[in-house]
Amino acid sequence: DSAGNLISKDHNTNRMGWGSGGVYCGKEMFPGEEFFGLGEQYAPDNNAGTMSYRGYTMEIWNNDSQCEDYRPSYCNVPWIVSSRRYALFFHNPGRNFWRFGTDGDTNRYAFDSNVGEMDYFFIYGGHMGNRCFKHVLDRYTELTGRPQLPPDWVFGFAVIISNQAIATQGDQWRATGIPGDMIGIDAWWDTAIGSFQFATGGQTEVNAAHARNFKIWVWQVPVVNPSASTNYNAGATNRYFGTNTSGGVYSVTLWGSASGGYIDCFKPAARNWYKQIMQVRGSNGAILNPNVDCFKTDDGEYVPDSTGFLFMDGLYNGREMHNVYGLVYNETVWEEVKNRQNRGFVLHRCSYAGGQRNAVLWAGDNGSTFGDASQWGKAGMQATLRAQLTMGWTGYSYWTTDAGGCDGDRPTDELFQRWVAQWSAFQPFPMLNDYTGGNRAPWFYSAAMQAEMRRYMELRYRMFPYHYTYAYESAVNGTPIMRPMYMEYPDDPKTMHIGGKPPVTIDGQNVLGQYMLGDWLMVCPVTVSGLTSRAVYFPAGTWIHFWDESVVVSTRRVQTDAAPVNVIP
Repeated sequence: DSAGNLISKDHNTNRMGWGSGGVYCGKEMFPGEEFFGLGEQYAPDNNAGTMSYRGYTMEIWNNDSQCEDYRPSYCNVPWIVSSRRYALFFHNPGRNFWRFGTDGDTNRYAFDSNVGEMDYFFIYGGHMGNRCFKHVLDRYTELTGRPQLPPDWVFGFAVIISNQAIATQGDQWRATGIPGDMIGIDAWWDTAIGSFQFATGGQTEVNAAHARNFKIWVWQVPVVNPSASTNYNAGATNRYFGTNTSGGVYSVTLWGSASGGYIDCFKPAARNWYKQIMQVRGSNGAILNPNVDCFKTDDGEYVPDSTGFLFMDGLYNGREMHNVYGLVYNETVWEEVKNRQNRGFVLHRCSYAGGQRNAVLWAGDNGSTFGDASQWGKAGMQATLRAQLTMGWTGYSYWTTDAGGCDGDRPTDELFQRWVAQWSAFQPFPMLNDYTGGNRAPWFYSAAMQAEMRRYMELRYRMFPYHYTYAYESAVNGTPIMRPMYMEYPDDPKTMHIGGKPPVTIDGQNVLGQYMLGDWLMVCPVTVSGLTSRAVYFPAGTWIHFWDESVVVSTRRVQTDAAPVNVIP
């Protein structure tokens, strides 16, 4: 730095390497140095792991992880932030590994890739004082793109339903008095994968949503099945799909009947065609007018790990571009929504470096549990909070969860209150997924649970100016709306590991995850069942309790805060 202090250095013996197997770089890992980022990471080990990756090996390979703790997730990004106040972006799209003291030398961290070049950006923020981490994200998002402001209604509450009974479920929703702005229709609404035609109705559903003041989206994947013959034949004839080495369509299977041509979103002509077929049609074949407002994209992580799967008529192959595909897929859909709404939006689960530009990424299919991945092997609330904080370290402002989970048993009343009502109210984008069959949405719960949901969502809507202020700041300088405590308080080492799994021990007390929402609001979700209080870490300063305006004057200490089941500290 300007004072001559060493910030970072290549390893003395294992510096850089190139060869047929890929590229490698080794760096000195200093005593006490910790690392954050790498995209959406539920836990670096199965059901365990602090916020830092020191001592772990992490794989960057987008994967339909089903939210399992120990697998590479849907959105992996080769970007780390060091506690020594620098960051490093490995500008290489391949399958890469980051080894933090796990490749034979506990004082070395290394990163490598099986394809491409050794190309990385080093960003220093130590000269910026307590804005050090915000500065590196400022420079990183200057390089890869700022989070773009979505339409106002994206800051409202959304529910995904299991069928097309928009009028019935819309009326049930409005009858609860719970504010809301969006209804999503999930899989199996269309005649075939990639047809973009309603199997039944279409215009009735759009009109019903709009009449009740809801925006409406439909689900899609980047595959066109041969049974969607009009679109499939056009895509195959014009080489709008990924191809095999003979130039024919390389058929990709996602699951079940979701197989066919994988749209080549790297090819400009294919992107333009894709936007055209997104003009959704009703079951009568006519283009809807008005059309659906936006889309949810799924399954962008299925590009085959093969040099025989080709994009751009052979310019790129699947092994090279597997990680990047989700980024361009989502951006294509985001652009089409921008054409319709003047601002872009796409609900998506798979992305990469630069994906922070396009709101909103959701966490995938969470389990309906508080803690570990005990049901269906999927991460619950606690690990999902950790993933959200790692996305903050990676520059993502717009990230959300299937509140209460979407797989397994229906959330208990306690989990509904803690996750669906409380935590959702203090996320950038609150959403509930009831695609499995009509029992998770608020109107299927008791009047008491509906009242709790209404109370927190009304509070959220009153806080719209606050949320929007930090959304605008994010669009200007890349600072995420939800911030890990250490990002906001880099001079306080006690904040460093808050949010990890299991809870971090501070001053002899176990502190669950907590975070800053903007500059002024510290949010402390209760992520363990049965608690009626929780330990909260207060950085130095004067804190005013949101609910009763009691004052805490802190000199960096832990305090037990009351948290009855209807209160989030």
